[in-house]
Amino acid sequence: PFASSVDLNRSYVFNEAAVSGAAITQLGNPDISWESTTMLNVGIDARFWKKFSLTAEYYIRNTSNILLTLPIPYSVGMDAPYQNAGKVRNTGWDLSIGYEDHAGDFRYGVDLVLSDVRNTIVDLKGTGPYIDGVNIRAEGYPIDAIYGYKSEGLFQTADEVQKHATQFGGLVSPGDIKYTDQNGDGVINADDRVVLGSIIPRYTYSLNLHASYKSFDLTCFLQGVGKVDSYLSGDGVWAFYVGSTAYEWQKNHWSPDNPDAPYPRLTFGDQNNIQNSDYWMINGAYLRVKNLQLGYTLPRTLLSNTFIQNIRIWAGGQNLFTIDHFLKGFDAETPVGGISHYPIIKVYSFGIQANF
Repeated sequence: PFASSVDLNRSYVFNEAAVSGAAITQLGNPDISWESTTMLNVGIDARFWKKFSLTAEYYIRNTSNILLTLPIPYSVGMDAPYQNAGKVRNTGWDLSIGYEDHAGDFRYGVDLVLSDVRNTIVDLKGTGPYIDGVNIRAEGYPIDAIYGYKSEGLFQTADEVQKHATQFGGLVSPGDIKYTDQNGDGVINADDRVVLGSIIPRYTYSLNLHASYKSFDLTCFLQGVGKVDSYLSGDGVWAFYVGSTAYEWQKNHWSPDNPDAPYPRLTFGDQNNIQNSDYWMINGAYLRVKNLQLGYTLPRTLLSNTFIQNIRIWAGGQNLFTIDHFLKGFDAETPVGGISHYPIIKVYSFGIQANF
């Protein structure tokens, strides 16, 4: 972004014929610099009785000079350059607790890590908000907050549709999503959109367990997030979206005989139900078993007459199961969309480890 680059794919018309050409389409800014971060923190790092460890910290982190493209006059004829203008603040705390002990031949340990963060855009130099699909960047809100319409459930009768504010040209029927008229003007349009939530987790945590008994050993690592919003969209959520199919779970859709169904009525080419709204938001909190491994080390007496020092046989798995609120086939770690092109897969492993 510090340089003005030339686009070689620009066409011009000479003598009533299109010819290839080149042009500078975005201004460069040679004066840009790295963003700056200032952090104030206070913490404690302690250990008790040789078994219990504690690390705790509270911090305030201010980041300034974030690159933004601020508006410039259209008469310039080029896209705006990047400038060091944005400011973001993160406040939160980190906590790490560890405990190790033993009872005879049984040894065990627990390590817990928990963190909390509040992210806020402090300054956009009086510009914005910047809206990109379902995300918004605006002063006073988290980065890429979820932005859209507030919903009030589904219309149940034609009379209910008639009495409600006009939505998207009035092409609305029972079974469609009902949106809140935020400004009370009797029309649902872009002015009724509000900030609905944040894709940045408030809480992130992990738990590492390890234990051993004589020749057996066990390790387990769990990881997750709490208090976070996710947004489901695209052909995996909206039935018949841009010509796609309908999924099995969408069969439980609204109809006069099924008025309590969670999914709206099935439509094709309709715009009302695919608007960005909290109707498609979901609790993004989850707990996932990332790694689990069980091992057994052969007694040294069995290897005393060999050149092998030790042999360990083990079996383990990754991403064995997840506790979440998502639909089947959706990935809790994909905050917007819900469907990943490279989904999380389960991996089962078996092995023999030998030292010579």
